[in-house]
Amino acid sequence: GETIKSKLTGALKFFSYENIPENICSNKYVNLKDYYSYDCNDALINKYEDLNDEVNTNIINRINIYNELNNYVDTYYYVISTPSIYNFKINKYNIDLIKILKDNLKGDYNLSTFEFENYDEYSNYFYKTDHHWNHIGSYKGYKDIITMINKKEQFIEPTREVTFNDIYFYGSAARVSQIFDYKEIFKAYEFEFPEMKIINNRNLNSYG
Repeated sequence: GETIKSKLTGALKFFSYENIPENICSNKYVNLKDYYSYDCNDALINKYEDLNDEVNTNIINRINIYNELNNYVDTYYYVISTPSIYNFKINKYNIDLIKILKDNLKGDYNLSTFEFENYDEYSNYFYKTDHHWNHIGSYKGYKDIITMINKKEQFIEPTREVTFNDIYFYGSAARVSQIFDYKEIFKAYEFEFPEMKIINNRNLNSYG
């Protein structure tokens, strides 16, 4: 049948069969400059990073900036795990960002996390060709953040899931790699929002 190599339209210079995983569609594995893909799942995933001295220093430097804020304002950290710190081949975090944060954050702060433990869990919450949440992931993130800020707040529940059968979603990974064979039908939750006030920088604003 047709192989992923024959589907590549603009990324041939990035193509490589190196480091093919043995247990995940190895005959259809494609390795790009910034992404890798399990072809049986039709998804392009950001490559993971290893924790080296430079990466660790960058993380610590940013945490130190946060630490300056913790004693002056109420701080809420919502940490979203991404494939850049997770290796799906062995189902393990290459960079334990949560531990680094807990070990180095100082002062008063609130911390909540969005984590996954395998590819199936990740793919339920994220787009196939983008590092952003899909509608399921974004709704979970909304509930997590509301719970962290105000545990008594009632969630706005979606009224239905809408499927746009004639609209295909291509994310940034598809655009960068030029692999447009990977796509998905766009879906979204629909809500009935109550009357609300939108405050932006202490000024009353309109929604949207």
